[in-house]
Amino acid sequence: MKKMTVLLLSLVFAAFGYADTYTLPADGSRIVGQLQTATAKRGDTLNRLAVRYGVGYNEMVRANPKFKRRKIPAGTSVIIPKQYRLPDAGDNGIVINLADMRLFYFPGGSNEVMTFPIAIGKRGWRTPQGQTSVVRKHRHPTWTPPASIRREAARRGKKLRRVYPAGPNNPLGTRALRLGISGYLIHGTNRPYSIGKRVSHGCIRLRRPDIEALFDLVDIDTPVTIVSQRSQSPAQADTVTENLAKATPSKTYRRAAKAKAKRHYAKKSKVQRRKSQHQKSQRRREQVDYHTAQSFNYRRVQEAINNGSIKTINFNEM
Repeated sequence: MKKMTVLLLSLVFAAFGYADTYTLPADGSRIVGQLQTATAKRGDTLNRLAVRYGVGYNEMVRANPKFKRRKIPAGTSVIIPKQYRLPDAGDNGIVINLADMRLFYFPGGSNEVMTFPIAIGKRGWRTPQGQTSVVRKHRHPTWTPPASIRREAARRGKKLRRVYPAGPNNPLGTRALRLGISGYLIHGTNRPYSIGKRVSHGCIRLRRPDIEALFDLVDIDTPVTIVSQRSQSPAQADTVTENLAKATPSKTYRRAAKAKAKRHYAKKSKVQRRKSQHQKSQRRREQVDYHTAQSFNYRRVQEAINNGSIKTINFNEM
């Protein structure tokens, strides 16, 4: 019965693009899926395409490095990296690969695997590795920020509420799976564009459709294995190398960029020279005013002595 449910859910998720479901290779290979391409629309970025096609931002950047920090021209062919290497951590339950920011779920009694992009802990808030399990499931959870997270937010000038009720603004999203490692969860998010980045406080984030799909499939006591294995597929590696070569600026482009930078710094130097000349002129005026004031005061003192207003003292007669 559960195998039939998994099959039906797999078809539904594949139709809506919420999850990638693959049959495990019969030849023992660890590669599943294949690279795809898509045509960018006006205003598209790698982040938007990542959300649209259900992949992580890190994967889109790795496959299309030249569009990392700019919009993609309409009509451009963009690679959607839908080929993955399964981590060597056993095909049982939930396996999380931190290096690739990917979660793999192996349903019991099935030869299939489902995979989802995730967000993981940022620097200083690393996601722990090891063996654990799902100990509790929360539907529409509330979030009470720990004191450590409130202190960090206060240092950044942000004040967190004591409790975030269930709803669209809840950072835990609509579902949460509590792990046996104290304080860590697999949960949704109210920031879908953060998937594929190191931005959490150690928990594992999934987009809303993905966490809701996983929540319905996973039972309590499902084993969870967290590893960190950089496992780029061969096709992805070749494509990334080719794209990096394309992304390398040409000699003409480098020459034009160098000339533009030279004009920029020349203009900046001209402004600095003007400012320096103005400061020198101002200092000269101040010096003239100072000496003029000194001479003026001396003349007044001399006139007062001549008029007898100030009595002079001859030290030789003392």
